[in-house]
Amino acid sequence: MKDDKPKSELNYKDLTQSDKDLVRKLVRGGFSRREVLKLSMVTGVSLVAAEHLLFDGKAAIAATPKKGGSVRMASNLHGPDDQLDPILFTSTIDYTRGRATYNSLVQHANDLTPQPELATSFEPNANATEWTFKLREGVTWHDGSKFSADDAVYSMNRHLGENTTSVINSVLKSVKEFKKVGPYEMKAVLHSPNADLPTLMGLFQTKIVKEGSTGGGIGTGPYILDSFQPGVKSVHSRNNN
Repeated sequence: MKDDKPKSELNYKDLTQSDKDLVRKLVRGGFSRREVLKLSMVTGVSLVAAEHLLFDGKAAIAATPKKGGSVRMASNLHGPDDQLDPILFTSTIDYTRGRATYNSLVQHANDLTPQPELATSFEPNANATEWTFKLREGVTWHDGSKFSADDAVYSMNRHLGENTTSVINSVLKSVKEFKKVGPYEMKAVLHSPNADLPTLMGLFQTKIVKEGSTGGGIGTGPYILDSFQPGVKSVHSRNNN
């Protein structure tokens, strides 16, 4: 028992590990008056304090996250047009599935400021007509292959040009091209200055797919796509990488 505060003021978090283990054992067994007496004798606290510790411990144990389990999510917008190709995402269910399966170079913080995701940094030149993106190394696709600048350049260039099917083509009109600088470095060359480019590259449709693909559910995101039935459901499992 830690003795840095009066025993009458002790909470579960103040206990030594051995006392915490005792509380956990008693709580899991469904503590009774006998368990309260036992805890009082072992720890040297009053009956009232022992009872408090058991209830406090029960609350703390209940609040402790448990690994595993499953989550179900339903959407009111879904149908046969549900997509796995990020450049075609238009609905909430597409956005949710896309976020689970893929990553972007940039993600939005809670205040919508751009933060690195598959990129580790992004810096403009003096007049914001070029942006350089340093990319994260050691990232693997769900099929085990390695992510590189080739994938990022390919994915972002899919939004450009007259023949693109990207739903955010007009949003990225200021970009002339995305080009590879190194194995893990990419540059965006713009027609005109755009200080907001990193923010735009965090949009739902800017998920990165493998070079030469349209996604197909193979991403680098937190969940691996196990099955997909447009308008019905998709099933995902945790990505341990």
